[in-house]
Amino acid sequence: MKNQWIERKWNGTVVIKVEGLHPERFINSCLHRSIPVWSVTKAGNEMITCQVNVKDIKHLRQIAKETECRFQFQKREGLPFLLQWFRRRLGFTAGACLFVVLLYLLSNMVWDVQIDGASPQVEHELRKLTEEIGVTRGAFQFTLPSPEELQLQVTNGIEEATWIGVEVKGTTYHFHVVEQTLPEEAQYVNPRHLVAKKKAVVHDIFVEHGQAQVKPNDFVNKGDMLVSGFVGKGEYTSLVAAKGQILGEIWYKAEVEVPKKVVMEGLTGEEKRKYLIKVFDVDIPLWGFTSKEAFESAKEEKNESTITIKGFNLPFSWQKIKYRETEQIIKENSKEEASKVAEIMGRHELHSRLPEDAEIIGEKVLHEIEENGKVKLVIHYQVIEDITSEAPIIQGD
Repeated sequence: MKNQWIERKWNGTVVIKVEGLHPERFINSCLHRSIPVWSVTKAGNEMITCQVNVKDIKHLRQIAKETECRFQFQKREGLPFLLQWFRRRLGFTAGACLFVVLLYLLSNMVWDVQIDGASPQVEHELRKLTEEIGVTRGAFQFTLPSPEELQLQVTNGIEEATWIGVEVKGTTYHFHVVEQTLPEEAQYVNPRHLVAKKKAVVHDIFVEHGQAQVKPNDFVNKGDMLVSGFVGKGEYTSLVAAKGQILGEIWYKAEVEVPKKVVMEGLTGEEKRKYLIKVFDVDIPLWGFTSKEAFESAKEEKNESTITIKGFNLPFSWQKIKYRETEQIIKENSKEEASKVAEIMGRHELHSRLPEDAEIIGEKVLHEIEENGKVKLVIHYQVIEDITSEAPIIQGD
């Protein structure tokens, strides 16, 4: 049955409408002459529709004459009629075929080569090697080696790289480089002491090289020796580059001033939208002809969506712009609220001046006043941080 259906589509079939006093005689006469007829439907007392092969049409006129019936073509199906439709629309057919061919070629062309994780020197060598292999913009992907073979070639060709991964995303080739990391040669460091860079109380001591000259809870001034670069005694004394970490407790005082009245910007909930299509950097409005000037004060939000085919961005995009109306909100803080804000601001400001490993272990408000609509705080902080600095050993120490 399936082969018969394929044969009918290949050779072509037609749906005909038979009219006459006795249209059944037309169908019986066709069957008597071994002409296949199917999909027979009675549309009335004197009308029947059916389907026949194109090659049998030449016999139907004689049968219609003998049975005193007439027939009309209602529908044509199959490959011969499809080819005839394409021949009548040759320009459209050629354009559609050309579009499909161009789309296939463009989607299988290399549009970009990206290299990640490589130093400038290795990236230059890799680009030069890929150009020799043929991986360049404009090359067709079906003429290039497979990603696995390409990965083997570039990994063997770049000595500075431990591994190079190759990934093809649409029309872009991505090369992920892992370079060799050689251990750095130890640099010679001149003998030195470690001294205090700030006035502090010693909190914790860790000495890697040298001899500690202080102990926890000792008070030191700026320039006092913390770790000596002399190791040993008498004739067994040697010089080393003192190395270690001495944590000390340091005191800071900050003055912070905060106004009680704060002006903020908020949203009213009113908004307007407009939609555009962007073609080659030209914005074409589609709907919602509005602008930011529609409100006395507004915030603009823009969303742009590009259309991508196999990793290639088409030269047009869809834009949605939203304008949200804003208004100024004036908030009057109490003295307690302003004081809390001042404490937070003071802590943040101090953190910005401290080393990353410093830790604030205590804070205390020494003085608090309110004048001219502002709250002013004087805050004392206790901070633990590294207090060491290097000092060279000079002749005569």
